Amino acid sequence: MSDIAAQLERLENIHALTRLINSYHQTADRFDWDGWAEHFTDDATFYFEHGFGEMTGREGIKEICKSSMDPFYDLMQHIMVNLDFEITGPATATGRANLIFTAVFDTEKRDNFYQAGGIYRWDFSKTDKGWLIANAYLDFVWNNGNDTDGVFE
Repeated sequence: MSDIAAQLERLENIHALTRLINSYHQTADRFDWDGWAEHFTDDATFYFEHGFGEMTGREGIKEICKSSMDPFYDLMQHIMVNLDFEITGPATATGRANLIFTAVFDTEKRDNFYQAGGIYRWDFSKTDKGWLIANAYLDFVWNNGNDTDGVFE
C-alpha cells in the first residue's frame, strides 16, 4: 500500500471512529437504548469507575444503563471533547476523550440537574458492521463541583 493510500485509510478510520462516538452519545441523549447498545460488540465490557462498576455483554450493558438512567432523568446531554484515536492494527484501535455529562431530572424544572465530568477510554474492533466498542472505561473525576474559592464567580 502506498504512503498516501495508508494515510487515507488511517484518516477514514479515525473519521469512522469519531462518527461512532458521536452517534453513541446522541443515541444515549435520546434514551434510544437499543440503538445505543448497537455501538458495542456482543461481548463488550464497560467499566464505569465511581458509577455502575463492570458491565459485560451488549445486552447487559444496555440493561444496566437503561435501568439506571430512565427512571431518574428527563433529559441528558453528553459533551465529548479532546477525542483522540490511535489505529493499532488492521481491525483494532484505541481512543480517549473527556466527557461533560449533564442530566435534568424534570423538564419543568431545568435548573435542577446533575453534572459530572469524566475521562473515557476505549478499545475498538472493526467488524463486518464497521467499527464497534469492544471495551469502554469511564471515570467521573468530578461532579457538581463547588467553587469554594470563588475562582469562577
